[in-house]
Amino acid sequence: GEETQFDISFDPGSNDIGEFDTTLRLQIDGPLRTTNRTVRLSATGTGPEPSLSMEELDIGSMSVGQSINRTVTLENTGGVPFTVDRSQSNTQTDAPVTVSEVSGSNPLVPGEDRPVVLTISPTEDDIGSLAASGTVATQGDASDTLTVAGEVQTPDALVTPDDTISFGSTATGSATQQAVTINN
Repeated sequence: GEETQFDISFDPGSNDIGEFDTTLRLQIDGPLRTTNRTVRLSATGTGPEPSLSMEELDIGSMSVGQSINRTVTLENTGGVPFTVDRSQSNTQTDAPVTVSEVSGSNPLVPGEDRPVVLTISPTEDDIGSLAASGTVATQGDASDTLTVAGEVQTPDALVTPDDTISFGSTATGSATQQAVTINN
């Protein structure tokens, strides 16, 4: 008998993450007969899989003009290292949320986690119930998203002075003036 060897490759693309099953059908033509064989092929495509530590971040109540930072954890649950693309992350993130900091500059290896700082800075357009997405994207096609939820309020008016305005003793027929400032 003769022997023939050939290679079979599995080359997953960036979107081919998960398990794959197929069959290879071989037809072997011999001098006396043809033989058919079927071989099962299975493989698992692994890639960058960023995973945020929560699906929803509740920021509670805040006012227009305030800015708060909240830290979440990003873990690489995939099979290959990845680097976070802050620019792409912010393109995919809804205002008023921004991905302001990702610790470390080296690729995130499988099983490793890092803190990610999200900054929330609501404007007048955000008054009311807030439900915005915060997305962390890799330099490939992988990403994970959480919802930032809370209540955005109009800031309270600030009156200065805030307690008592004293005019002191003022003689009849004259006037005393005091300044009152209202900031909204």
